[in-house]
Amino acid sequence: MTIATNIHVHQLKYDNHLILGFVLDSPKSNLVAFSNTINVCGWVLGKKMPAVAVEMVKEQQIVAQSHVNIHRPKVAEYYPDISNYQSSGFEFELDLKKNLLGSQNFCLQVVLENHTRVPVVMLDVNHYEHKSVKKTFFIHVAKTAGTSFNHFLRTHLCGEEHCENYKNRDSFHNLNKLKTFDFISGHLRLQDFNQNFDRKDYYLVTILMDPIEQLISHLNWVIYISNDVESEFFKNHPQEIRKMSLDIRHKNLHNTEDIIQVLCDYRGIFANNQSRYFQLNQDLKPAEIIDILRDFDLVGITENYFQFISDYINLIGLNINPEIHMENKNVMPAISKNELLSNSEFVEFCHEYNSVDIQVYNYYSKKTR
Repeated sequence: MTIATNIHVHQLKYDNHLILGFVLDSPKSNLVAFSNTINVCGWVLGKKMPAVAVEMVKEQQIVAQSHVNIHRPKVAEYYPDISNYQSSGFEFELDLKKNLLGSQNFCLQVVLENHTRVPVVMLDVNHYEHKSVKKTFFIHVAKTAGTSFNHFLRTHLCGEEHCENYKNRDSFHNLNKLKTFDFISGHLRLQDFNQNFDRKDYYLVTILMDPIEQLISHLNWVIYISNDVESEFFKNHPQEIRKMSLDIRHKNLHNTEDIIQVLCDYRGIFANNQSRYFQLNQDLKPAEIIDILRDFDLVGITENYFQFISDYINLIGLNINPEIHMENKNVMPAISKNELLSNSEFVEFCHEYNSVDIQVYNYYSKKTR
């Protein structure tokens, strides 16, 4: 039995002669969690005297607390005249103790320097049996907002992202453990799923992106891998990927012909990269990939990510209003996407190079409008 927790946040009317400002960043109302703890964080400013701590109280007992000592620069900028209160942030983990189904109530209160306590938030925490009839298997196509979707899955379900770490040559080690999770996610091929999992037990889900934009993002990501060759991030990649990243990095990436040559040299990595995740035989034909994807429970489009999240929530029966989180780890790309998209030579090349991906994407892009 999977126990889920639904959390409602109720802001209380507090004495504004004592509290100048208060914001609870986490948890958000209507959060559904599957872990035993939730993160509680935010900021608070006392008005006549500093706020020194926050406490979480249940049945008149303090069950968690935190000092107010985290620097929040944006808060300090908004209140420049309150120089003594620059460290206004707090953060702690609240143990939900989900041993029994039912409700728990928590009160978050601010502790001022003179030990005055000011209640600011009530949390209604309800534990219930989550009755999703299927688990989720997410095929994470590189650079299609999969990292953002993994964040959503981690927040609301119990599972394993990057489960390709469990992958041996032909199967998974600790497969029984993976099958206990509510979701499995990774840069895995459909063949990996077919060889190791039972289709009737899983919702099959994936996301596609505009193929030319995805190609540029994927190329930028491969280059980013060697941004710091001393980092664990670089060293944890396979040797051939590290070599490729360094090789591409030493090319003239401001020259369109050189970029095209790189893509030709590494065609097996970049050409029709999205469709290859779903390829089941030697031929890579758009009609066959589209037909394979028709068996999926949900195929989303990166450019319509909010609709994808809404469709996924309806698919698995989560009763939440989602907060959309978009994440991009490579904030300093080596290649300008806008410049390449406006380069007719590059775009023309991509239409031949990524012809299968383009036809598959166009089919699903029209379906999701």
